[in-house]
Amino acid sequence: MMTTEPFRSLTEVHERRAAIVQRRDAHLQGIRDHWEVLGERDFRRAVVNATFRRVWRAWDPMSTLRTVSSDHTGMLSALVGVVLGRQARSPFSRALLYLLGAVAPMATERLQASDKAQHFLAEIKRSWERVKDYVERRREAYQEDKH
Repeated sequence: MMTTEPFRSLTEVHERRAAIVQRRDAHLQGIRDHWEVLGERDFRRAVVNATFRRVWRAWDPMSTLRTVSSDHTGMLSALVGVVLGRQARSPFSRALLYLLGAVAPMATERLQASDKAQHFLAEIKRSWERVKDYVERRREAYQEDKH
């Protein structure tokens, strides 16, 4: 808060300066506390894990595959075939990978249409959630025992 009024004495200047320095030091200590927390390995690991967990939960792989493969199946198979084919060293492996690129979109379409596949994917997702919950509980128990 800046004032345009002149100071009446040198004592007022020193008092104002001391108040400003005290406020600066308090902010500086807050910044140092933040840096100290950010420097802790467990905190950084927890932040990264929480971020990846949220990203993974927000991303549904089958819906992404459905979106990509349903509209542009021919283009997708050609693209996958070319990309995979360039990785191959022999003509036979190039042909095999090109064929794999052509078959992959059809296989994903069949997986999408199959009720058994949907049930299987739901079971995998449920099992994965259980594993993540178990690991999280163990991690919390470990942290409690550690402190």
